[in-house]
Amino acid sequence: MDQSFPNRSVKPFRMGRIPSYPVTGDQLLADAENRLQNHADIFGCALFQSRNDILSTLVALVEDEDYRTKFGKVNSEPFAALAELLPESQAAAMKIAELAMNRLIEAMVGQLAAGARALPGDYCVSYKLEAQLEKITGATTNGVKLKKVDKCTILDANQSVLSASFNRWLQRFGKTTV
Repeated sequence: MDQSFPNRSVKPFRMGRIPSYPVTGDQLLADAENRLQNHADIFGCALFQSRNDILSTLVALVEDEDYRTKFGKVNSEPFAALAELLPESQAAAMKIAELAMNRLIEAMVGQLAAGARALPGDYCVSYKLEAQLEKITGATTNGVKLKKVDKCTILDANQSVLSASFNRWLQRFGKTTV
């Protein structure tokens, strides 16, 4: 785990790291053949980076009593109990947390990719996921100026690479040291 993350002066789960994305914006624009999968992989990379940040925070909460106090008495009790266990038992608990988050990501991807889902009252709900690539063109005191340069539909009623992407993401982005 990255020892500089999480910042233990900040309340737990209030920050995350920017992922190391698998492609650059220029590569997204240049690689038309793999455009859809590359956009999906950026989404997957972000999901797994969030998972890794959560795991790092969980480890810090178990290891550091001062950090646990920032989380509040009620919230920190399970972590204090874990801190009392042998290191092997702590590692097993972290592995269970990792597997649970992996299953959550997989289930979420499955829900998004499932297509129209019936709702009561003769309705259906379906999801659409689009990625928009924007070029930074400048900055002002109000933030950065952006210009849209590409838009890619990763998931809609006609297409989805998500359901086939989870195992790919797990192999590419799912490695941890917990």
